[in-house]
Amino acid sequence: MRYYHLLIALAVFTFDQFTKAVVEAKIPLHDVHPLIPGLLQLTHVKNRGAAFGIFADAPSQAKLVL
Repeated sequence: MRYYHLLIALAVFTFDQFTKAVVEAKIPLHDVHPLIPGLLQLTHVKNRGAAFGIFADAPSQAKLVL
């Protein structure tokens, strides 16, 4: 059963890295690409912090400790 969970985690990680590479290659920084017009859009941004931009404005020494 754990093998199944590991396989799912690996598939999600691989898909995440693939989609990041596609966005990096195809969409200019800060450009908006509508996926479902009026409902869902994809914007190419850079996250300089941790999850959801937490600690993005922290000095670099603090980022190494956290």
